[in-house]
Amino acid sequence: MATGRVLANMISKIKSAVTNFVHVPGVLQSVQRLIGQVAATEAGVNHSEIRNVTYNGMTGVCFDITNDELKETHYLLQNSGKFEYYVLTQPNDPSKKNAFDRHLSLQMPQKTPAEGGDGASSSS
Repeated sequence: MATGRVLANMISKIKSAVTNFVHVPGVLQSVQRLIGQVAATEAGVNHSEIRNVTYNGMTGVCFDITNDELKETHYLLQNSGKFEYYVLTQPNDPSKKNAFDRHLSLQMPQKTPAEGGDGASSSS
């Protein structure tokens, strides 16, 4: 399970990684995988456990973190020119409810720094 500190570090690393890429429609799958690797490394997850996914029409990558109490699926998705980070928490106890939280929504840079790009703007 991603603790508060680990989750905060993952969000920080994702923000930093996103600002290194420019949004190019149709090219994001490899970018998403690279950013997914950044998040997975921070979470202690092997890169081989990252998989491609389509969720509600958004494409991206995801990976799981599991323990005895719950399973977390971390989604890193493209929503047009935005890069979004969601976590689905599924407790093993069926009496507890699932939670699906958006932790980050970043507008990907439209121009490189050399072209006057200013990096990503974020909201949570």
